[in-house]
Amino acid sequence: MKLYAGGRLDENDITPLDTLRGDITDAYAKGKLTDQQYTNMKNETSVLYEEIYKKKIDTINKYRDDSTRREFLNNIKDDITDAYAKGKLTDQHYTLLNAKISL
Repeated sequence: MKLYAGGRLDENDITPLDTLRGDITDAYAKGKLTDQQYTNMKNETSVLYEEIYKKKIDTINKYRDDSTRREFLNNIKDDITDAYAKGKLTDQHYTLLNAKISL
């Protein structure tokens, strides 16, 4: 698994990040991580997910056609809601991303 494969963090890194998150959860379930280590790692992965979604939002906000932009933003909003429901994003990052989409 390799994050930043293209030299930067982008949506291609979601699958490796999902794998990393699963590995962290498994290690915690097996008692290999303390509560604090698990919490720290969950927060760090949430930051990475947030960065990916922020970049997607910024890219889409450059579209001049409002209907196209709105459609893509709605799709990203669904992805963000799904990621939050699956525990990939903390409350704070979920709130920040929703605020960014609303701009």
